[in-house]
Amino acid sequence: MKFILINRRSLVFALPFLALLGTATSCKKFVTVPTTAAKVDGAEVFQSNAAAIGLMTGVYANATRNSEGYFPYFSIAAGLSADELTAYGIGSPVNTALYANNLTNTFTYFWSEFYKYIYVTNQILEGIAGPNKLSPDVITRLSGEAKFTRALFYYYLVTLHGDVPVVTATDYTQNEQKARTPEAQVYQLIISDLQDAENLLGPDYTNADLETVSTTTRLRPNKWAAAALLARVYLQTGDYPNAIAEATKVISQTDTYQLETLANVFLVTSKEAILQFQPTANSSWNTYDANIFILTTPPGYSNPVSLSNGLYNAFEDGDSRKTSWVGSFQSGSTTYYFPYKYKVRNTGTAAIPLTEDQMILRLAEQYLIRAEASIQNGDIAGGIADLNTIRARARAASTTDVPDPLPALSSTLSKNDALLAMEHERQVELFTELGDRWLTLKRLKGLSNPGIARADEIMPIISTAKGGTWSTDDQLYPISLTELNSDSKLTQNPGY
Repeated sequence: MKFILINRRSLVFALPFLALLGTATSCKKFVTVPTTAAKVDGAEVFQSNAAAIGLMTGVYANATRNSEGYFPYFSIAAGLSADELTAYGIGSPVNTALYANNLTNTFTYFWSEFYKYIYVTNQILEGIAGPNKLSPDVITRLSGEAKFTRALFYYYLVTLHGDVPVVTATDYTQNEQKARTPEAQVYQLIISDLQDAENLLGPDYTNADLETVSTTTRLRPNKWAAAALLARVYLQTGDYPNAIAEATKVISQTDTYQLETLANVFLVTSKEAILQFQPTANSSWNTYDANIFILTTPPGYSNPVSLSNGLYNAFEDGDSRKTSWVGSFQSGSTTYYFPYKYKVRNTGTAAIPLTEDQMILRLAEQYLIRAEASIQNGDIAGGIADLNTIRARARAASTTDVPDPLPALSSTLSKNDALLAMEHERQVELFTELGDRWLTLKRLKGLSNPGIARADEIMPIISTAKGGTWSTDDQLYPISLTELNSDSKLTQNPGY
């Protein structure tokens, strides 16, 4: 099936674009793109600021769709793959396969969705480069947003699948059959895009018109969002000096970003937020996370997971994150714990205020990025100082039972102990946030055997406890059989 675009005359706001991506779910191939006629007609969207901006807005809106298999679901998928969540064999069989680290080549989540968004960013960049009637400020800002967003989704594709096809054009004759691009080259594109985005985007957040400064929301990327994501990518690729430099840029913006109280981190007004995505318009919803994670009954079809015992027990005495960000539901003699970072659950049909947005990037991660990069780069004391900043925010008041809550870490730790402390802080700070734990275990090298990934050290025991069997091949998700059958140049990841 061809990925046919709707008439761009109607694409003035984001809503028509929701329908556009919705119609693509039955398409067989991510690189199947519009016919030439549809593409020429689509060029009309770049004859007005509102239409072009609406095309970009549609990507953000679709990326928060409240449905299994879409971007927010990655927090559940990766949490099940790692050691954050417990599955109960209820609902989608995909949850069971993720939990047992037993995916097969029928797994289709994320790949097609992310490439749809990348296709639209490519279309925006091509439209800006061609004849258009957009204002210069909108061209600059839209270019930066498109490059940032393309980098964001390529980052998740390459960390999930390893080598992936790089598609930077909309011409189906170029994209119809694409081989996988080596991982290092994918990262080169991501870094280049983010460097461009950092230069193109201003320091302010804008409203939907890309020109009016927003003082209340952080829903579109600015230059510091590009720097924050670039810091994450540099860390992922082992470029520790640049990871430190980019994270420091963000941390230094103290007039804009501050560590919030734990209760305020995930609110729409959060000063810790570097980038949030607003949930798709639905007056009875705030975030997908709250609606899936919060338990008001035992785990069932709609709420099929709980927090793992391993994660619950990982919190130290006196860590307020355990009391602020973990909820519980009692059923008979059984207590189920759940992630409680987002607290506004679906009410059904009753309208509720929008008080929480989906967090994409936040300041605490930048401290953790700089900590890890500093330790890896030989500055253990500097890394420990950043870890202690995060710990200080989470420290509860002293009590008789816990007289020394969450004590500061020593700056004289060995490198291995410092890395273990950093891994722990990421575990209890960023749990169930878009796969951070899963990606961290894959990124870090083994502590006892640096020749393997940290995942290969701890996941064999964890996977067995979950009812599965761990293989190092499980670090990468499969490429679906549908994609392989559609593109003869694609190859499968080992183990599938």
